[in-house]
Amino acid sequence: MISIQSHGEDLFQVGNASFDIRPRSPHKMEVAWIAPARDTFAVGDAAPDYANMRIISLQTTQDGNAWMHNLDCEGILDSRTFLELDAPERQPETGFDELQLEIYTREPTDARWLKGERRLTGSILTGVTGEADDDLLTKSAHGLTTGQAVVPTFASGFTGLTSGTGYIACVISSSTLKLALNAALAAAGSVSNNGTAFAITGTASTSKINATAHGLSNGTVVTFPTLTGGAGITAITVPYYVVNTATNDFEVSLTSGGSAVAFNTNITAGTCRTGSTINITADGTGMTLTPVMVGYENLYLTDSAQIPITADGVALDYSVLQLSYKGMRRTKLRKRTIGVSAGVYSDDAFPTLIDSPVWYNYPPEYLTNASFGPVSGTQFAEIDLPNITVTDDFISLTPPPTTLVPGYWTPASAPSVNDIAGSLSDGAAAVTHHYPGGWKCTSMQSEQILDKDVYHLVITWTYQSPRTPRSAA
Repeated sequence: MISIQSHGEDLFQVGNASFDIRPRSPHKMEVAWIAPARDTFAVGDAAPDYANMRIISLQTTQDGNAWMHNLDCEGILDSRTFLELDAPERQPETGFDELQLEIYTREPTDARWLKGERRLTGSILTGVTGEADDDLLTKSAHGLTTGQAVVPTFASGFTGLTSGTGYIACVISSSTLKLALNAALAAAGSVSNNGTAFAITGTASTSKINATAHGLSNGTVVTFPTLTGGAGITAITVPYYVVNTATNDFEVSLTSGGSAVAFNTNITAGTCRTGSTINITADGTGMTLTPVMVGYENLYLTDSAQIPITADGVALDYSVLQLSYKGMRRTKLRKRTIGVSAGVYSDDAFPTLIDSPVWYNYPPEYLTNASFGPVSGTQFAEIDLPNITVTDDFISLTPPPTTLVPGYWTPASAPSVNDIAGSLSDGAAAVTHHYPGGWKCTSMQSEQILDKDVYHLVITWTYQSPRTPRSAA
């Protein structure tokens, strides 16, 4: 970099530099220098006294024995490593929200731009320190909120954290915080300090976790770093609260003071520890902490392209990245679509009166016999009933249940068939004596964002036809 010399020397700046700073474009600077040689500056060089501003074009004119250099420069003036250029968003009523983002960065290969990462802010926290004794990160007036995602970068120290990996903040005070693997762990992270993992077993018949003289109190937050058996308890990623504690055993709940969680198989081996945030095992200094923009915690990078920047054929030290994010930008209500059409369930003929069994719900429950048909003669048994389908379209942060496959019966949230049928026609109530068999899941589509817990689910339920007199005879 060329140093500014005092007036009267061979190299000096003429006047003041002018800047054009906009929120969604690279910073631009114009400045003039007088130098003794025509080739003092070149496209691609760092501007004098502005290491992050690169010369993208210049005009050189001779004035006696000196040369006037008018420099057009572009870059990022401050300590940030990237700027947003554009951010069109799409938030449809159903399906995933999408964000198309361009950024201007000097670090195009950084782990922050890998698939699965979240949208970062341009403002970063520098000089963050960490203590292994209490797992606290310290930064005065950090401005973060519990549940906000952040990306730490550091050269050394902070053992237990991975530089360039996303975590969730658990705010302890305006100047201290801890980091967790997910939002649930962060939300519970301020209740109990992290402790050393200890060995456990567990008895499924009592749902008690066994550990001699464990010393835990009711309300303590614990996690299970390792677990063999214990179906019904989740290792690593779920925080639990201790309940019903005794000297050598305890139970756990998903809420403080709540009902104990039952597990279905014995825990033959495992470990438990207090706390739910990352256990830092080595002090650290000089961390840079880049927050994820609030409201974009469930939006993940799914595709990216790098466009190198050149000026007059010279590659500069930064690039434009075109990034595509998908996920859930805002909470979406379940969209329920109900379709109704008439269906003819039988056109058989039957003579006089017949008996037909009456069934209810699923599995079929036999109630009684009912008589159908005319008093005499032959009558066509054509019965028009509504054919009803319900389609639910929604975004979920939990995976679809494995039992929810075509043929799955009766969702708890399904609308009442009788209510729907009763609103179609006055005569609809005449068929309620058949006692409808309920609803079935007839199709399910699920799209997941990478390996993240964001799912687009489309589930169709169909009302199953009641038995007709002829078919049930």
